[in-house]
Amino acid sequence: MKKRGRLFWTAVSVLVLAGLVVFPTMWAPVWLLSLAGQIMAFALFAMSFDLLFGYAGVISFGQAAFWGIGGYAVAIASRAGGGAIATLLLGAVAGILLAAALGLVEGFILSRVKAGYFAMVTLAISQILLLLASSQNLRPLTGGSDGLNVYVPRFLLVGPATYYLLFAVLVLSFVVLYRFVRSPAGLVWRGMRENESRIESLGYNVLAYKVAVNVVAGMFAAVAGMLYMLVIQIATPELFGLSNSLDALLMVIIGGAGTLVGPVVGAVILVLAEHELSSIGSSVPFLSHWLILFGLMFILIVMAAPRGLMGTLDKIRDSI
Repeated sequence: MKKRGRLFWTAVSVLVLAGLVVFPTMWAPVWLLSLAGQIMAFALFAMSFDLLFGYAGVISFGQAAFWGIGGYAVAIASRAGGGAIATLLLGAVAGILLAAALGLVEGFILSRVKAGYFAMVTLAISQILLLLASSQNLRPLTGGSDGLNVYVPRFLLVGPATYYLLFAVLVLSFVVLYRFVRSPAGLVWRGMRENESRIESLGYNVLAYKVAVNVVAGMFAAVAGMLYMLVIQIATPELFGLSNSLDALLMVIIGGAGTLVGPVVGAVILVLAEHELSSIGSSVPFLSHWLILFGLMFILIVMAAPRGLMGTLDKIRDSI
């Protein structure tokens, strides 16, 4: 029975991927491709947070710092090179390296403070970056509070080419993260989540593993921020805002922490819910406070599936 259940979910996964591949070749207006692109960018962002929260048991309120670093790196590079591919690639590499450096710093902080304090430290770092991006003194570089327009080659304007690029990066990132969490390092991260003292007593260098998970998560969050720039094509200081970090947390909780697929499902639900509820709220007077509806929806999902949607499905699958 369990083998039959695995075959069923494998078939479902193949059908979903096939549908996503042919999606742009069907009738798909630009606004729908743009929405799909935002979902994919947020899905990767949520997966990076799941690596911290779901696998290593680390709570961060500043994951948006890496998201913003990636976005601004691409925006600054695009302006410097007029949207040339080579310059965009250099900006992407610079963004990933900066994210890795910040992850290294935060990793050392993580090893020296308690979990709750670390969450507040990451929040402080993201807010500092937000203030720097908004600063008029740095306006020539960051655009100040107005932000920066992102210049991309014509073929990368929102359409099938951009969709396939984001889809390819998302799938590749998922495969890499999947290998990470099932590697010996991934087992140590999960052990740290359950009992850090026990892992340390077994001779593992907890400091090194904490730094590593923070660096890896930060780098993938930066890549997600870069993908987001290809869709919305403007980098603003709000990229570093707390709301983006909380969105990642909600996506992971809704979809299921420690699953990798869960954050993708959570991103689909969250982005679509925000899009649809805000649209309804703008046209129906008594639904203008659409965030209330969103909050109620989130409460119902958590009550019905405490382990997240994918966590609950995994439980059902294991029982088949």
